[in-house]
Amino acid sequence: MDERASLLEQGNIVESGETRMGQEMHTDVTGIVQDIILGAADGLTVPFALAAGLSSAFSESRYIIVAVLSELAAGAISMGLGGYLSGKTEVDHYKTEKRREEHEVIHQEDDEIAETLEIFREYGLSDEQIAPICEHFKNNHEAWVEFMMKFELQLDKPDDMQPVYSALVIGGSYLLAGMIPLLPYLIIGDAVTALKYSILFTLVALFIFGILKVGQGDPCSGASLIQPLNLVSSQIASHCSNASVKNQSKVLRQPNALKAGVGGSYLLAGMIPLLPYLIIGDAVTALKYSILFTLVALFVFGILKSKVLRQPNALKAGVETMVTGAVAAAAAFFIARLIPT
Repeated sequence: MDERASLLEQGNIVESGETRMGQEMHTDVTGIVQDIILGAADGLTVPFALAAGLSSAFSESRYIIVAVLSELAAGAISMGLGGYLSGKTEVDHYKTEKRREEHEVIHQEDDEIAETLEIFREYGLSDEQIAPICEHFKNNHEAWVEFMMKFELQLDKPDDMQPVYSALVIGGSYLLAGMIPLLPYLIIGDAVTALKYSILFTLVALFIFGILKVGQGDPCSGASLIQPLNLVSSQIASHCSNASVKNQSKVLRQPNALKAGVGGSYLLAGMIPLLPYLIIGDAVTALKYSILFTLVALFVFGILKSKVLRQPNALKAGVETMVTGAVAAAAAFFIARLIPT
């Protein structure tokens, strides 16, 4: 603390290039690992749940292959685009807040000084010690803005290419992980026999995945090894839909009420594209209504999300969300049409 206070009194926070580079590398690697975990967790569980459920209805693997490949295409695209939009939102949010800070240090200088004093007081510095720092910031607005972004808003500058990296890593890890439960169906024609091997492959993969999560410092520790297996075990027992395992990488670490909210919202939202098929017997006609209902729901969801996240352009957010879903659904549809059955 004494060394840091001394440096602050001089109006500079000294940080070597080596240390800065090490922090950036650590941040980048951590972000990539988190993206891999997010994509692989869903890629292992969702296609498996779908294949397990269909295995109770179809005896031939070829029908399950078509369904799972379609889901993999849609899931990889959807999650990849979702990762891109999420990263882009983070970048845009940072730029918006930075512009606001740039305006405030010029036009609301007294308020910014008061906020700066409050930040340094939390580190035990007196007003006399802080005064030279404030004078330095008055003559160096760029440093002042960066300081306020980091210490007032708790925002680190994101990499402008991070949205692209996230899209590729999340989508790619989802696709690769999803091939593990599908692999037996590609080799074995009988769906029931293929399911047994799919269970084995998926359990082993999830166990290894849990170990890797612990190796990356996952605070769930041993629970990371057991909970994914419990999720798959429940699917084996019930052959139910994939609603209860979607986004399990996030849900496992949340309070029970929030877990229920995530699972319930996923289930309710999933009923929107399914509803026309429950009412209309003809699949082609039901598909048309399903497309309409889903596009409207995605557009509304995008607008609501922008309001919650305080994004400046709600209409743009609605269109982006709608396009994401449309592209994913179109990919799944055309892949299913291209696969010979």
